[in-house]
Amino acid sequence: MTEQFLDIIFPDLNTDWGGLSRDKMNEIYHLSIAHNLFPLVYTQLKKAGPNKTASSVSEFLLEKKMGFLRVVTQALRHEILEKKLVKIFRENGSPALVFKGNILAKEIYNAANTRRSTDIDLLIKIEDVQKVDSLMKEEQFTALEEESSEFWIHRKHHLVYTCPQTNTVIEIHWNFCIPGYFNLSSNEIWGRVRHDSEGIPRLSPEMMLISLLVHNSMHAFRDLRIFVDILWALHRYTHVIDWAVFSALLKKTGLVKTTYISLVQIERIWGRRVEKIEAFNQLIRQYPESVQAE
Repeated sequence: MTEQFLDIIFPDLNTDWGGLSRDKMNEIYHLSIAHNLFPLVYTQLKKAGPNKTASSVSEFLLEKKMGFLRVVTQALRHEILEKKLVKIFRENGSPALVFKGNILAKEIYNAANTRRSTDIDLLIKIEDVQKVDSLMKEEQFTALEEESSEFWIHRKHHLVYTCPQTNTVIEIHWNFCIPGYFNLSSNEIWGRVRHDSEGIPRLSPEMMLISLLVHNSMHAFRDLRIFVDILWALHRYTHVIDWAVFSALLKKTGLVKTTYISLVQIERIWGRRVEKIEAFNQLIRQYPESVQAE
């Protein structure tokens, strides 16, 4: 993995990319596709502006513009379907929120369309699973599980459906992980939900980061895109989250080791760059002794 690629996906635009050759841009592009990070790479290079980029970068942005616009179009289609489903659930007494895809991009990357998602992820309360399952079927969405929703409530953390018109995959979550993996309940997650200025429910910064750490564990710490999400979340929330309180929350939920593994892996990927992110420094200093003692 090239240093230039890691620079581009790092939350810092002070790097000068004026020396990137055509061959290097091709390499960066293929890495971005392989790790599902093309929208972020495109957005970062676009944001840097012509003064910090070579002509090869300008050519890249022009050539890949249609590919990026396809990502934007897909995100808009997802948003329409997300709003439709959230409205249906809410009108039937079941609050729901979107917590991945473009919402995640806006929240932690502070820019829409920086994160491509092939599915839609909605969060509901555990007591609403059966009701929401019935609503999805009434709307002609196809459930991928043959057993009833009642069977899965305490065995899984989400149910999967497909949209009959577009084949879009919709995951209806009531938790971030399989029961028993971590000490985190649906009620605890919803207890930290906040409403934005328009009254739309959103995960709190603390719970958004918790969801990313859990996601990293569920994917066996192998997905670079999740590490990028965590890195950007730490950058975004450095002065938002009380890290001492957050550390206590990690201990309560059983995420101490998961967090430490994630931080160590991030440091191995980006090296000394991560020292620029104060939240990373605060967390990495607190947990080595705790991890060894467990």
